[in-house]
Amino acid sequence: MKKILLFISIAFIVAGCGKSELNTTNTCKSCHTNAPMLQNADPSVNPSDFLVTSGFFNSPHNILQCADCHKGDPSSTSMQQAHNGMISNAASIDSVCANCHAGIVQSATTSLHYTLSGEQTYLHTISCPYNNNLDTPYQADCQGCHASCGSCHIQKPLTGGLISGHTFMNPPPTQDTCVQCHKEQAEEFLGLSGQAPDVHYTLRSKQYPNGMQCIDCHGNAIHGDGITYTTMWQVKEMPRCGQCHTDVTTGASTVAEHNIPQMAFLNCTVCHAQPYTNTYNYTSMFDGDQYIGAAGITVTDFKIGFNTIPTEPYLYTTVRHYPITRNTFDYFGINLLNGFDLVTTWQTTSPHNIQLDTPQNGGGQPAACNNCHKNAGYFLTRNLLDPNDSAANIGVAITQLPPAVP
Repeated sequence: MKKILLFISIAFIVAGCGKSELNTTNTCKSCHTNAPMLQNADPSVNPSDFLVTSGFFNSPHNILQCADCHKGDPSSTSMQQAHNGMISNAASIDSVCANCHAGIVQSATTSLHYTLSGEQTYLHTISCPYNNNLDTPYQADCQGCHASCGSCHIQKPLTGGLISGHTFMNPPPTQDTCVQCHKEQAEEFLGLSGQAPDVHYTLRSKQYPNGMQCIDCHGNAIHGDGITYTTMWQVKEMPRCGQCHTDVTTGASTVAEHNIPQMAFLNCTVCHAQPYTNTYNYTSMFDGDQYIGAAGITVTDFKIGFNTIPTEPYLYTTVRHYPITRNTFDYFGINLLNGFDLVTTWQTTSPHNIQLDTPQNGGGQPAACNNCHKNAGYFLTRNLLDPNDSAANIGVAITQLPPAVP
């Protein structure tokens, strides 16, 4: 919906600029390098969302003419005519970028960012079989985050508007791209969710003068590898703590607790994550009779449960609650989610707010293990499960606390 509004806004600008004829052969630049002209065309828009700046003109992409990607009629001095047949978001069309970046585009079209097959797999499982009545909420809640080349490298993916004057951003800036779609994890990472920012973000070094960014861990997986996965947990290049912290995985850590054999059964986040966002009770929302998305109640909490991902090696992990209920989409049809009990709503998660010292690991103090082992509040136990929630959650809840450490 927001992308559609962006395109409508562009149309308004075009109409406004068309009130005057341009006495230049480069009509695209005449308008889109002139902030006052853009502002006068439509005072309700932010001209920087459409303003092309010197960063683009000094870049390698400037060898291309506007019409090479956006089409239209650049020879016309009338804005309305110049924009006939124009493609506003040209970088959302694979073939445009593939002219020069064929290999990357080919693999990117199989990535989870592009296919959204993770969301599709989930919806198809809980609807069992998929009901076409779910197309509307899927388009509103999921499709808006479908990532094309342009929605990471040129424009802001959800709100629209150019990131930086049509400059092709490589790597994409975290705040303007990743944060918009991955708001929950990004706010945890940046310290915007009520907890301290992730230690990887606050790290300052010669290699990471501004702290680590999303791309530093997730870069290899973002463009895909030519394989179409159905969940993020299948991705071969999914980042792992042990890729950097090899001393922990090899038993050579200077932290004695890391070398305890039982640690192999724990996700690193059990000891090193802070409380994180859990969302409950998604309810369909409308603007008049138009569905605009689902919203729920968020609670900051920390829970340890049994791992829900068969391919992951650990037994205990942090688990996060996901907000779909069996009645969330009843407006579109009764019993649409007749497979709801097949999938847990408490699921394995990797909170992006890691700290070296946390209350549950005791900051490395002697007998720190019992800070967790003796604290039932850290665990998702069966008495905490909502009876109206997914029946599959019974397999995630801890039946008894780990034994105390002498």
